Amino acid sequence: MHFSTTLIALTAALGSVSAAPSAHAHLHARKHLENRNIEFKKAGRPHEEPIPSPEPVPTTTAVATPTQVKVAATASSSAVPSSGNAEAKPFCNGKGKRATLDQIMYAGNVGTADNWGCNMQIIDKAAVDKYDYTAKFASTGEKFSCSCFNKVGPKGLLDGFWFSAVDFTVADPGKDDVYMAFDTNSQGGCACGPGDKTPRTAIGQLAGVWLEFDWGSEPNGGNSGADASVLVAGAAGLPYPGMSVSANGKVCSWVKSDGTNEAAYMPGMEDLDGIGCKGYHKGHLDVLIGDKFNH
Repeated sequence: MHFSTTLIALTAALGSVSAAPSAHAHLHARKHLENRNIEFKKAGRPHEEPIPSPEPVPTTTAVATPTQVKVAATASSSAVPSSGNAEAKPFCNGKGKRATLDQIMYAGNVGTADNWGCNMQIIDKAAVDKYDYTAKFASTGEKFSCSCFNKVGPKGLLDGFWFSAVDFTVADPGKDDVYMAFDTNSQGGCACGPGDKTPRTAIGQLAGVWLEFDWGSEPNGGNSGADASVLVAGAAGLPYPGMSVSANGKVCSWVKSDGTNEAAYMPGMEDLDGIGCKGYHKGHLDVLIGDKFNH
Protein backbone atom coordinates (compact mmCIF):
# COMPACT_ATOMS: atom_id res chain seq x y z
CA MET A 1 0.00 0.00 0.00
CA HIS A 2 1.10 3.57 -0.55
CA PHE A 3 -0.10 7.07 -1.24
CA SER A 4 1.12 7.61 -4.78
CA THR A 5 3.29 10.65 -5.51
CA THR A 6 0.53 11.29 -8.05
CA LEU A 7 -1.56 12.24 -5.04
CA ILE A 8 1.36 13.97 -3.35
CA ALA A 9 1.78 16.29 -6.33
CA LEU A 10 -1.95 16.86 -6.77
CA THR A 11 -2.42 19.58 -4.17
CA ALA A 12 0.71 21.41 -5.30
CA ALA A 13 -0.49 21.34 -8.90
CA LEU A 14 -3.96 22.57 -7.93
CA GLY A 15 -2.43 25.46 -6.05
CA SER A 16 0.04 26.32 -8.84
CA VAL A 17 2.88 26.02 -6.35
CA SER A 18 6.27 26.46 -7.99
CA ALA A 19 8.08 24.29 -5.43
CA ALA A 20 6.52 21.05 -6.66
CA PRO A 21 8.62 17.89 -6.41
CA SER A 22 9.24 17.34 -10.13
CA ALA A 23 7.98 17.79 -13.66
CA HIS A 24 7.22 14.08 -13.76
CA ALA A 25 4.93 14.46 -10.78
CA HIS A 26 3.24 17.45 -12.41
CA LEU A 27 2.41 15.34 -15.47
CA HIS A 28 0.81 12.67 -13.29
CA ALA A 29 -1.15 15.29 -11.37
CA ARG A 30 -2.49 16.80 -14.58
CA LYS A 31 -3.52 13.38 -15.87
CA HIS A 32 -5.42 12.57 -12.71
CA LEU A 33 -7.05 15.97 -12.59
CA GLU A 34 -8.43 15.42 -16.07
CA ASN A 35 -9.58 11.84 -15.49
CA ARG A 36 -10.71 12.19 -11.87
CA ASN A 37 -9.16 8.75 -11.33
CA ILE A 38 -7.71 9.14 -7.85
CA GLU A 39 -7.24 6.08 -5.69
CA PHE A 40 -5.65 4.93 -2.47
CA LYS A 41 -3.84 1.64 -3.05
CA LYS A 42 -4.02 -1.11 -0.49
CA ALA A 43 -1.50 -3.80 0.36
CA GLY A 44 -1.61 -6.77 -1.90
CA ARG A 45 -5.38 -7.05 -2.06
CA PRO A 46 -8.00 -6.08 -4.66
CA HIS A 47 -9.41 -2.66 -3.99
CA GLU A 48 -12.69 -1.10 -4.92
CA GLU A 49 -12.78 1.65 -7.47
CA PRO A 50 -13.74 4.99 -5.89
CA ILE A 51 -17.12 6.45 -6.77
CA PRO A 52 -16.39 9.88 -8.20
CA SER A 53 -18.88 12.70 -8.03
CA PRO A 54 -18.79 16.18 -9.54
CA GLU A 55 -16.79 18.53 -7.39
CA PRO A 56 -15.28 21.99 -7.89
CA VAL A 57 -11.51 21.94 -8.18
CA PRO A 58 -10.10 22.54 -4.69
CA THR A 59 -8.09 25.67 -4.15
CA THR A 60 -5.02 26.17 -2.01
CA THR A 61 -7.34 26.65 0.94
CA ALA A 62 -7.72 22.88 0.94
CA VAL A 63 -4.45 22.58 2.79
CA ALA A 64 -4.95 25.49 5.15
CA THR A 65 -5.66 24.73 8.78
CA PRO A 66 -9.46 24.44 9.06
CA THR A 67 -11.30 26.79 11.37
CA GLN A 68 -14.56 24.87 11.74
CA VAL A 69 -13.25 21.34 12.14
CA LYS A 70 -11.74 20.21 15.40
CA VAL A 71 -8.53 18.21 15.08
CA ALA A 72 -7.85 15.68 17.79
CA ALA A 73 -5.54 17.08 20.46
CA THR A 74 -2.02 15.96 19.67
CA ALA A 75 0.00 13.92 22.09
CA SER A 76 2.81 15.22 24.25
CA SER A 77 5.99 16.00 22.36
CA SER A 78 7.77 13.29 24.31
CA ALA A 79 6.80 9.79 25.33
CA VAL A 80 5.02 9.25 28.63
CA PRO A 81 6.47 6.49 30.84
CA SER A 82 4.26 3.44 31.29
CA SER A 83 1.83 3.77 34.18
CA GLY A 84 0.88 0.12 34.08
CA ASN A 85 -2.70 1.01 33.14
CA ALA A 86 -4.04 -1.92 31.13
CA GLU A 87 -7.47 -0.40 30.48
CA ALA A 88 -8.48 0.28 26.89
CA LYS A 89 -9.64 3.83 26.15
CA PRO A 90 -12.45 4.16 23.59
CA PHE A 91 -11.62 6.04 20.41
CA CYS A 92 -13.26 9.42 19.90
CA ASN A 93 -14.71 9.28 23.42
CA GLY A 94 -17.02 6.49 22.31
CA LYS A 95 -18.78 8.60 19.66
CA GLY A 96 -19.94 7.08 16.38
CA LYS A 97 -17.22 6.79 13.74
CA ARG A 98 -17.25 8.15 10.23
CA ALA A 99 -16.46 5.63 7.49
CA THR A 100 -17.96 6.79 4.21
CA LEU A 101 -17.22 7.49 0.57
CA ASP A 102 -16.29 11.13 0.29
CA GLN A 103 -16.50 13.21 -2.87
CA ILE A 104 -13.18 12.03 -4.26
CA MET A 105 -12.43 8.59 -2.85
CA TYR A 106 -12.99 6.16 -0.04
CA ALA A 107 -12.18 8.09 3.12
CA GLY A 108 -12.17 5.30 5.68
CA ASN A 109 -12.17 6.03 9.39
CA VAL A 110 -10.84 9.51 10.13
CA GLY A 111 -12.38 9.92 13.57
CA THR A 112 -15.60 11.86 13.97
CA ALA A 113 -17.02 14.76 12.02
CA ASP A 114 -15.98 17.24 14.71
CA ASN A 115 -12.80 15.53 15.94
CA TRP A 116 -10.54 14.52 13.06
CA GLY A 117 -7.82 12.09 14.06
CA CYS A 118 -9.42 10.63 17.17
CA ASN A 119 -9.26 7.22 15.48
CA MET A 120 -5.62 6.95 16.66
CA GLN A 121 -4.12 7.50 20.09
CA ILE A 122 -1.05 6.95 22.24
CA ILE A 123 -1.66 4.17 24.77
CA ASP A 124 0.10 2.62 27.72
CA LYS A 125 2.34 -0.36 27.03
CA ALA A 126 0.30 -2.45 29.46
CA ALA A 127 -2.85 -1.91 27.37
CA VAL A 128 -1.47 -3.07 24.00
CA ASP A 129 -3.27 -6.41 24.10
CA LYS A 130 -6.60 -4.64 24.67
CA TYR A 131 -6.64 -3.31 21.10
CA ASP A 132 -6.86 -5.01 17.70
CA TYR A 133 -4.45 -2.70 15.86
CA THR A 134 -1.32 -1.38 17.55
CA ALA A 135 2.19 -0.16 16.80
CA LYS A 136 5.34 0.40 18.82
CA PHE A 137 7.73 3.16 17.74
CA ALA A 138 11.33 3.06 18.93
CA SER A 139 14.55 4.89 18.07
CA THR A 140 17.72 3.02 17.14
CA GLY A 141 19.83 5.52 19.06
CA GLU A 142 19.06 9.18 18.34
CA LYS A 143 16.15 11.58 18.70
CA PHE A 144 13.37 11.43 16.13
CA SER A 145 10.08 13.31 15.90
CA CYS A 146 6.99 11.80 14.30
CA SER A 147 3.59 13.06 13.18
CA CYS A 148 0.71 10.67 12.45
CA PHE A 149 -2.19 11.47 10.13
CA ASN A 150 -5.15 10.12 8.19
CA LYS A 151 -4.85 10.05 4.41
CA VAL A 152 -8.02 12.13 4.14
CA GLY A 153 -7.84 15.48 5.89
CA PRO A 154 -10.22 17.33 8.23
CA LYS A 155 -12.32 18.72 5.36
CA GLY A 156 -12.67 15.43 3.50
CA LEU A 157 -9.98 16.23 0.94
CA LEU A 158 -6.96 14.16 0.03
CA ASP A 159 -4.63 16.35 2.09
CA GLY A 160 -4.32 14.52 5.40
CA PHE A 161 -0.53 14.47 5.09
CA TRP A 162 -0.43 18.23 5.65
CA PHE A 163 -1.94 17.77 9.11
CA SER A 164 -1.09 15.84 12.26
CA ALA A 165 -3.39 14.02 14.67
CA VAL A 166 -0.67 12.72 16.99
CA ASP A 167 2.88 14.04 17.53
CA PHE A 168 5.62 12.37 19.56
CA THR A 169 9.36 11.90 19.90
CA VAL A 170 11.50 8.85 20.59
CA ALA A 171 15.18 8.88 21.52
CA ASP A 172 16.27 6.34 24.13
CA PRO A 173 15.57 2.77 23.00
CA GLY A 174 13.60 0.82 25.55
CA LYS A 175 12.95 3.84 27.77
CA ASP A 176 10.80 6.26 25.79
CA ASP A 177 9.24 3.96 23.19
CA VAL A 178 5.78 5.06 22.07
CA TYR A 179 2.81 2.72 21.74
CA MET A 180 -0.18 3.62 19.60
CA ALA A 181 -3.58 2.07 18.92
CA PHE A 182 -5.69 2.58 15.80
CA ASP A 183 -9.37 2.10 15.21
CA THR A 184 -10.77 -0.28 12.58
CA ASN A 185 -10.69 0.87 8.95
CA SER A 186 -8.07 3.57 9.54
CA GLN A 187 -5.77 4.48 6.64
CA GLY A 188 -2.91 6.92 6.99
CA GLY A 189 0.69 7.22 8.03
CA CYS A 190 3.29 8.45 10.49
CA ALA A 191 6.07 10.66 9.13
CA CYS A 192 9.34 10.70 11.09
CA GLY A 193 12.58 12.66 10.93
CA PRO A 194 15.58 13.50 13.11
CA GLY A 195 15.47 16.23 15.75
CA ASP A 196 12.71 18.10 17.54
CA LYS A 197 10.30 18.58 14.63
CA THR A 198 8.92 16.37 11.88
CA PRO A 199 10.37 17.56 8.54
CA ARG A 200 8.18 19.08 5.85
CA THR A 201 8.61 19.91 2.20
CA ALA A 202 8.83 23.47 0.89
CA ILE A 203 5.04 23.48 0.46
CA GLY A 204 4.38 22.17 3.96
CA GLN A 205 3.77 18.48 3.36
CA LEU A 206 5.03 16.01 5.96
CA ALA A 207 8.28 14.45 4.73
CA GLY A 208 11.03 12.28 6.24
CA VAL A 209 10.37 8.54 6.22
CA TRP A 210 6.77 7.37 6.39
CA LEU A 211 5.14 4.38 8.00
CA GLU A 212 2.03 3.86 5.86
CA PHE A 213 -0.78 1.80 7.36
CA ASP A 214 -4.17 0.38 6.47
CA TRP A 215 -5.87 -1.19 9.48
CA GLY A 216 -8.81 -3.58 9.03
CA SER A 217 -9.78 -2.19 5.62
CA GLU A 218 -13.49 -2.57 4.93
CA PRO A 219 -13.08 -2.57 1.11
CA ASN A 220 -10.44 -5.29 1.49
CA GLY A 221 -12.43 -7.62 3.70
CA GLY A 222 -10.75 -6.58 6.94
CA ASN A 223 -7.19 -7.07 5.69
CA SER A 224 -4.42 -4.85 7.00
CA GLY A 225 -1.17 -3.67 5.45
CA ALA A 226 1.82 -1.43 6.09
CA ASP A 227 5.10 -0.31 4.55
CA ALA A 228 8.03 2.07 4.86
CA SER A 229 7.99 4.80 2.24
CA VAL A 230 10.25 7.67 1.19
CA LEU A 231 8.27 8.73 -1.88
CA VAL A 232 7.63 12.24 -0.56
CA ALA A 233 11.18 12.93 0.60
CA GLY A 234 12.56 11.43 -2.60
CA ALA A 235 10.29 13.52 -4.83
CA ALA A 236 11.30 16.67 -2.95
CA GLY A 237 15.01 15.83 -2.89
CA LEU A 238 15.09 15.74 0.91
CA PRO A 239 17.09 13.40 3.18
CA TYR A 240 15.32 10.77 5.24
CA PRO A 241 16.24 8.45 8.13
CA GLY A 242 15.97 4.69 8.06
CA MET A 243 12.92 2.75 9.15
CA SER A 244 12.22 -0.93 9.75
CA VAL A 245 8.66 -2.28 9.96
CA SER A 246 7.75 -5.68 11.38
CA ALA A 247 4.20 -7.05 11.38
CA ASN A 248 3.37 -9.58 14.09
CA GLY A 249 7.06 -10.25 14.67
CA LYS A 250 8.15 -10.59 11.03
CA VAL A 251 10.26 -7.93 9.29
CA CYS A 252 8.37 -6.99 6.11
CA SER A 253 9.54 -3.54 4.96
CA TRP A 254 12.67 -1.49 5.61
CA VAL A 255 14.79 1.31 4.20
CA LYS A 256 18.01 3.01 5.25
CA SER A 257 19.13 6.58 4.68
CA ASP A 258 21.56 5.48 1.95
CA GLY A 259 18.70 4.04 -0.10
CA THR A 260 19.28 0.36 0.61
CA ASN A 261 15.92 -1.26 1.22
CA GLU A 262 13.66 -4.24 0.99
CA ALA A 263 9.93 -4.06 0.22
CA ALA A 264 9.87 -0.28 0.80
CA TYR A 265 8.48 2.41 -1.49
CA MET A 266 11.36 4.27 -3.13
CA PRO A 267 11.42 7.06 -5.74
CA GLY A 268 10.31 5.62 -9.07
CA MET A 269 7.91 3.11 -7.48
CA GLU A 270 4.90 5.41 -7.44
CA ASP A 271 2.78 3.15 -9.65
CA LEU A 272 3.55 -0.14 -7.92
CA ASP A 273 1.27 -1.81 -5.42
CA GLY A 274 1.39 -4.74 -3.02
CA ILE A 275 4.77 -3.75 -1.54
CA GLY A 276 5.50 -4.22 2.15
CA CYS A 277 3.63 -5.95 4.99
CA LYS A 278 0.52 -7.93 4.11
CA GLY A 279 -1.34 -11.13 4.81
CA TYR A 280 -2.78 -10.24 8.22
CA HIS A 281 -5.95 -8.79 9.69
CA LYS A 282 -5.58 -7.77 13.31
CA GLY A 283 -2.03 -7.24 14.47
CA HIS A 284 0.89 -5.30 15.90
CA LEU A 285 3.65 -3.36 14.14
CA ASP A 286 7.14 -2.80 15.52
CA VAL A 287 8.62 0.32 13.94
CA LEU A 288 12.32 1.11 14.35
CA ILE A 289 13.45 4.59 13.30
CA GLY A 290 17.04 5.21 12.27
CA ASP A 291 19.69 3.17 10.44
CA LYS A 292 20.96 1.02 13.29
CA PHE A 293 19.16 -2.25 12.66
CA ASN A 294 20.66 -5.47 11.36
CA HIS A 295 18.84 -6.31 8.16
